[in-house]
Order: sequence, then C-alpha cells, then structure tokens
Amino acid sequence: MKKRYITGFDGLRTIGLLAVIFYHIYPSIFKGGYLGVALFFVLSGYLITDLLLREYGANGKIDVKAFLLRRFKRLYPNMIAVMLLSTIYMYFFQKNLLNGMRNVFLSSIFSVNNWWQIAKGGSYFAKLLAEAPFEHFYSLSIEGQFYLFWPLIIIVLMRIFRKNRTVIFNVLDLILLLSFVEMSLLYKAHVDPTRIYYGTDTRLFSILMGAALAFIYPSDKVEKIKLSLRDRQLFNGVALVSLAVLVICFFALPDQEWFTYRGGMWLFSFLSCVLIALIVHPKLAANKWLSNPVTSYLGTRSYGMYLWQIPVLTFAELKLPNPKSLPSVLIALALVVILTEITYRLVEVPLRRITWQQIKDFYQDKRQSWSSLVKWPVTLLVSVAVAGALFLVFTAPDKTSAQNKITDQLKQNQAKMKEQNQAQQAPGTPADPAILSKYSISQEEYDTVNQKKVAILGDSMIAMTYDDLHEVFPNAFFDGAIGRKPQHTLEMVQEAVANHPDLDTLVIGIGINRDENGGTLTADQIDQVMQAAGGRQVYWININLEKSQYYWTNDVNQVLSQADQKYDNLHIIDWYGASHDKESQLLSEDMTHPNDQGAIAYTRTIADTISK
Repeated sequence: MKKRYITGFDGLRTIGLLAVIFYHIYPSIFKGGYLGVALFFVLSGYLITDLLLREYGANGKIDVKAFLLRRFKRLYPNMIAVMLLSTIYMYFFQKNLLNGMRNVFLSSIFSVNNWWQIAKGGSYFAKLLAEAPFEHFYSLSIEGQFYLFWPLIIIVLMRIFRKNRTVIFNVLDLILLLSFVEMSLLYKAHVDPTRIYYGTDTRLFSILMGAALAFIYPSDKVEKIKLSLRDRQLFNGVALVSLAVLVICFFALPDQEWFTYRGGMWLFSFLSCVLIALIVHPKLAANKWLSNPVTSYLGTRSYGMYLWQIPVLTFAELKLPNPKSLPSVLIALALVVILTEITYRLVEVPLRRITWQQIKDFYQDKRQSWSSLVKWPVTLLVSVAVAGALFLVFTAPDKTSAQNKITDQLKQNQAKMKEQNQAQQAPGTPADPAILSKYSISQEEYDTVNQKKVAILGDSMIAMTYDDLHEVFPNAFFDGAIGRKPQHTLEMVQEAVANHPDLDTLVIGIGINRDENGGTLTADQIDQVMQAAGGRQVYWININLEKSQYYWTNDVNQVLSQADQKYDNLHIIDWYGASHDKESQLLSEDMTHPNDQGAIAYTRTIADTISK
C-alpha cells in the first residue's frame, strides 16, 4: 500500500502558508490571505480520506488506534514545543501575554481551542497583540476533531452504503451543503463573524469537499483515467484559471465581507478541490507547476511555520521598531524560518518516526559511545526546561497585576464619580497653577471650558481618566460606566439631560465596546443621540484600539467622521490623532485605556477641543 508522494501538494501548502502569513503582516493588502486555512482544510480532507480509504480497501478495515497515534505524533510534539518555548520567552520578555495560557494549552491539547475561543468572546480579526499569539490554533482543533471522528464515520458510511462510493459522495455533498447554508444564515452584516469563522460546523464544508473528492477520485486510481491531448490542454487551462482565481481571492476577498460567508469561501474551497484533482493526475501539468525545491522546502515545513508565524509576529510587533517596515518584517520572517527548522529537525521529524521501543532501547543501551555520554545530561536539561515551561503555563494568571490594577482603578473611579458629582466649586474659581502646568492649558482655556455646563459621559475610558478629567472640569457632571455599550448611549444621554436640563455641552466617550449582538457604534445610534441632545453642543471622542486585540477602530471613527459632516453641533475630539503611534507611551498594558501619562493627554485633548 505504498503511497505516491504528490510533490505539487507541497506547492499548495506553500501558497496557503504564505497567504496566511502575509495576511497577518499586511491585512490591508492581503485581504483574503486567511483563505489559506480553507486551502489547508480541503487538502487535509482529501489526503486523510484518501489514506483511510486505501487502508480500508487493502485490509477491509481501518486501524483507528494506529491512525490516531500517527496523527498525534505528527501534530502534537511540534505544537507543544511551540507553546512551551513561547511560554519561556513570554515569561522573561512579555509577561502580559502569559494571561490565560493554561486555557490556551489545555484547549489546544484537547482539540477544542476553536470552541474555547468562541466561548471567551475573542475575535480572530483583531490586531496581533494582547491575547493573540495562539489564536491560529483554532484551525488545529478543527482538524483534530475531524481526525478523531472521521475514521469511524468512514467505517459506518462504507457499511451502511455497502462501499458504494458514489452514494457516499452524494451524502457528503449534502452534509457540506448544510454546513455552508449554516454559515450563510449565521452571517450578519456589521457583526463580528468570529463564531462563523471558528465553528467546526460552519467550516466543515471545506474539509468535506476534499473528503468527498477522495471517494470518487482516489490518488491510486487516477492513472487509469485516460486523457487525450485535447483533454490535457483543457484541464491544464482549468488548473491555470483555478490557481489564478485562488490568488486573486487572497487579495480581493475581505475577511468580513458578506460575500465571503455567503458564497466566497465556498467558491474558494471548490476551486481548491478542482486544483487538487488536477494536481493528482500524473499526466497533467499542474503538479509540475507547483513542484520545485523552494515549494518542497516550505511545503514540508509548512506546519511548523504555521505554528510559529503568529507568536513570532506578535513578539516582533511588540519589540521591533516600526514592525511593518521591510527590515522588521524580514527579521520576523527569518526568525520564523529559523525556529521552524530547529523544531522540524529536533522535534517534528524525530518524534514522528520514533517508536516507544526505540526510546526504550536507547536508554537501556549500555555501550560506551558519544551518545551514551550526553544522553542523560541532555535528557535532564530538556526535562527541566519542559517541566519549568509547564509550571509557567499552569500557574499563569488570567490577568497580570497591571491588568488587575486597571480593573481596580476603574471600579474606584466609578464609585468616586457618584460622590463627587454632588460637590462643585464656586463658578469663576481660579485654577491651581499646578493643574494648568500639568495639562499644558492656559487660565483662559480653563475658564472657557468651566463657563460651560458640561456633562462628560461614556464608558470605561471616562471612568479610567476620571481623576484627571475632574481636575480640569471640577463642575462637570460625570457618568462613566465600565462595559457601557453603544446601545446604551441614548439612554445615558436622555438621563443626563433629564436630570440636568441646564446642560449646554455633552462630551461623549462611547465606542470601545460592542453591542450585545456584536455590532459597533452605528450612524442610527448617533442620530438618536443627536436628537436627544437637542441644540446642545456634542463633543464625541473617537477611539484608538489599533494596538489592542480589538479591530473596530476604523469602523467607529469613520461613522463618527460622517456624522460630524452631518451635524453642525457635533464635534470630534481626536483622541486617535493624539495617541496614534504613541500607544506604548500613552496606553496601559491592555492597549485600550490610558495610563497615567495617557490620562493627562486624554484630558488635555478634550479641553483643547472644547475651548476652541
């Protein structure tokens, strides 16, 4: 049952790998690079099913235990090595990234990482910071679930349908169609599609396309399909067009576009399936096109590079100057290649081939040799390193001390607002010179903003900066609530206006959170707020989440900018402009809320805008 190695598949792996990597580096250019994972799914579905069917055909059964052991040895050692080595790095150089590492590790080991990420509410479409170093492990869990159940399902299908592969092909087509329909129905515009993107149920159709192909187009039977010269020319043309469309999709199919989830990903998977079929046939040119030393090298190491890419890119973005510049990108890519080569040679290949008996014989061998002298010291060193890394994994806090400090400060400030809203100083009281100096504002600016009847309303951004805001706006009414969502903005404004009818100025800081349906701030919500505000001057603070795990900075700021053009009494306070490219100096560890220096800048930006 010797299997023909199809070198063109290394070319496909290379294409998928490069698409994913450059999607994470330059998402605005490689808009559809995430589709490389769909390509991996289709290819995996075909190869695994083809392998299992050949075993079933040769032996009349599938050794499920042996299959799972092979998959375990193929996937787990490298995955565990990447997590443990990354954990050691994070402990020494980036402790905040250790948060929740225990859950990352366990969910990955048990192949439920995708469902864990869905449950905790993370977003795949976030920036490469915060809790993102292992976000791409979702795909390994989807494949792990497939490997766990698929051999048994094949056995059942072959028995129920009496080995009729055409019927099974049609059954799989129906199931994959249901998976695609579910994806289409679950997609909603302006709602983060992470649930759809991570779900095994909604991504299953890509894997099943490859699996279905294997039932009617097994790799060991394709040579029997005779092709005329005209047929070969036609199919070579189809392969070329399919490959071209796949590449175009990497640039032209955005990750949150409606068409992506209502046809685009299905079309991409289908064309991947077509290309796989054309690569498999030895008389067609597609296999030759995708076979060369470069694709052979990258393809055989694509799994390791996929594992290493996001940890390295995350660490690089945090440590390298101008991480998107060509020199920084080249350094990061070089590190990916080097680390992959190390784990490929020392972990992936040896542990894939070795047996328990070989390990036992090695340690029981008492002959004097160079290996016998170093095996115990090396074993001890590796054991200590692994044990230490595991200790760090399982003792890592859910939040760092700095993040706990942020949470505590938010709660304290929210409580202080209620008390100090009752105490106001006499109008016209001169500012303390120390305050003017601290915020770099003049007495005239201070007087201007405090002659107004101001309410400063919003979410945790207002709560976090309350102490500083209160120093410059001692007579303002404050209402900053942790976790306040855009859907609560209208009620917040209506309550402030009803309780303080003399207000003439509203400062609103809403936008960093999403609504319960996953949507961000909308034009309709702003319209409702402006109607409730009446003729009052409204100053809305835009947001900067670009270095955080959240992706909707542009969405929120664009909606605010458009509303600014619509209403004469709406003004934008440009916190994004004040903090952009200064995030490391002005933002806390969560890359969302201002730190002490950032709170001063935040307050100054508000005062400067209102005083004009």
